[in-house]
Amino acid sequence: MNLPTFGIWRRKRPEVIKYWYTPIERGSFSTDEFYSRIEGWLQERQLPGFEVTREEFSEGGALSPHRQYLRIRRERLVFDVCSAAFGEAWFFSARQAQIPVSLMVWELLVILAVIAAIVLGYIQLFGVIAGSAIILFSLIGGFMLMRNALTLGLHDLDAFFLRIPIFGTLYELVRKETYHRYDTRLMFLDQTEALVKRAVEEMTAAGGIKQVEFKEAWPEAHPALASLLRRLER
Repeated sequence: MNLPTFGIWRRKRPEVIKYWYTPIERGSFSTDEFYSRIEGWLQERQLPGFEVTREEFSEGGALSPHRQYLRIRRERLVFDVCSAAFGEAWFFSARQAQIPVSLMVWELLVILAVIAAIVLGYIQLFGVIAGSAIILFSLIGGFMLMRNALTLGLHDLDAFFLRIPIFGTLYELVRKETYHRYDTRLMFLDQTEALVKRAVEEMTAAGGIKQVEFKEAWPEAHPALASLLRRLER
């Protein structure tokens, strides 16, 4: 898990860190109940800085049906969970992924335009000398705040900054990386995975299935996936 990575020319697809699935030979389960159970447990655990959404992903091209996934996100780490039928069978799947930091050219231009507008405004209000001094101190203060927001205990401000369009990307590039940030990312992934697996076990047990297997799906285990994964990463 190497955060952050950075791209400026185009959006990058989420990079899968871990992927597993649970096949059920015969059975039918409530996807909504499965997702709701996970959502409720996450609220009870009060994991800091996470958000939960239900996302619609296309099964194929633009005109193909959509499949609903449960997305659990913290910073740029996501946990995408699926529960769906496959003929008479059923499967549960989960992907831990990292959304790379990316700053598009037009976003960079917007940032420069905003900075230029602020500079001109300060100069018009306070004059060249005073305005330049205020701008300099404002930039230093803003940089220090972004660099150390979490260190200062401003957890809500840190989460707020990350969610601001365009600015959130810039903020993530300058904020300070620490052991604590890395540790909490690992804890988020571990805690979330444990809750999802527990939900799978309880849902299947209620359906009369005593034991399930969580299969990791990697090219090493399934060679046929190698070429497919390479295509998806393009």
